[in-house]
Amino acid sequence: MPTIQEVISETLKDIQPLLQQGGKDIVLLEATETRARFRLEGFCSGCGCGDSYRDGIRETLMAKMPGVEVGFE
Repeated sequence: MPTIQEVISETLKDIQPLLQQGGKDIVLLEATETRARFRLEGFCSGCGCGDSYRDGIRETLMAKMPGVEVGFE
């Protein structure tokens, strides 16, 4: 069974190239068996697109890691 870190790493391999095409990125800050925290970089402040990306990324990660809280800084 893969670890949380392995699941995150594999998921980010799919997500990061799409973000990086638009000058954006996602950084893993913390990963435990019950919690994963990330920071999104390169998003405009106040435009709301970061919220949409955050929601989609959270949904994707939570589907692959049931029971793990996914948060953003």
